[in-house]
Amino acid sequence: MDAIESIFRHFQLNTVDVQRKLFDDASSSALFDMLLFYESTSILNCSKNVMGAAAWISLSQLVKRSERLHTLDASNNQIPDAVIPPFSRALRSSLNLSVLHLEGCYLSGRSVALICAGLRTNTSVTELHLMDNMLTIQDTQHIRALLALSKTLKLLDLRNNKIMDSGLFHLCDGLKNPSCKLETLCLWNNQITAVAMAPLTEALLENKTLSMLNLGQNAIMDQGASTLKMGLQGNSTLRRLGLVGCKLSDCGVIAIAEYLAESSAIQRLDLRNNDISLGGLMALSLSARENKSAKRIDLDKPAKDPGLPQELLQRQNELWDDLGLYAMRNRGAEMTRTMSEATVTSPTSQNGERQTIEFDYRDEPSQICTKPIPISPKQALDELDVEKSLPPASPPKDEEEIIQSEGSLSTEENSLTLEHNEDDEEFDHYVQSQIE
Repeated sequence: MDAIESIFRHFQLNTVDVQRKLFDDASSSALFDMLLFYESTSILNCSKNVMGAAAWISLSQLVKRSERLHTLDASNNQIPDAVIPPFSRALRSSLNLSVLHLEGCYLSGRSVALICAGLRTNTSVTELHLMDNMLTIQDTQHIRALLALSKTLKLLDLRNNKIMDSGLFHLCDGLKNPSCKLETLCLWNNQITAVAMAPLTEALLENKTLSMLNLGQNAIMDQGASTLKMGLQGNSTLRRLGLVGCKLSDCGVIAIAEYLAESSAIQRLDLRNNDISLGGLMALSLSARENKSAKRIDLDKPAKDPGLPQELLQRQNELWDDLGLYAMRNRGAEMTRTMSEATVTSPTSQNGERQTIEFDYRDEPSQICTKPIPISPKQALDELDVEKSLPPASPPKDEEEIIQSEGSLSTEENSLTLEHNEDDEEFDHYVQSQIE
């Protein structure tokens, strides 16, 4: 520890990565105390460790008081129940933390309520990652309040949980709140069906901030796609839509294609791992030809069906190629507009002010036919700008390595203290009333 302290004393680091490196409470606590004292890092990765109550208390102090720490990855750690309240208070008071990873931390019930309560009044956290926590319908009620009250939260990652249709109802209530600032919502693999598309449609019609929605690996089916189309058509902010593995056939794809033809906002559409044949391809190709904003449309290359005539097989491939052509046309057109909309400023004018002249040449770029590169469906989430690569739908393989906390630890037995003022007592009373 002396050697590590010497490094922290003399160097300001960007990232400290101690993933799988902390083996006992004492060393973990000492490390976090040094990071706070020397303000040594802005990014801390302490995931996949065995951290007891003492370590979490020190980590809470680091979150609360550090002026440099802006990203914390504490995923795949068991959080003792005794330290959830002080960790919640630390989140409430933090002024610099912006990205929080708590994936695979077995959060549910009281722990989710307290963490969400701490984040409601936080003014710095913009990203919250809660994948693989087995969150339930009841947990989404607390997340709904967080969406409605948080003034800074812009990304919420709920991959691989069990919020189901009723849970999405609660989230949609939060999205419809005028105060909601969320821009990215990932609902990959949450047992959502077509039933939940009606409230989601209402939320899309009212929400003015959401720009990325990932519904991959949920059984939306054709009925859900038809319902969702109305919300998509009435929304003007959505830029990226993920529908990977949503059990869509040609009917559902045609509904999405109707939205694509009218949208002037959508930039990325992912329809891989769906049952799309010639009819769906034709609809998508016609819509993509009319669309001027989509820069990328992901679709599996049609499989060779021996039952189809050679002419139809060739037509399928041509339609698939056309999607890449139209996307490239849109990318080229945007690049041309960006370069041509130059601003020339004249030093003089009649009234003595600087005069601005804009040149806008909107010549259509030459169309170059290139095929989009097929990409594994497991990379769908990364390419929708969510930070980590797509995890399996099942819990992580290294889950058995996470050691359960050795029982509830009382404050007296461990002699653990945390600064606690009258505001904290009022906050605890408020949180307890919310839970009850």
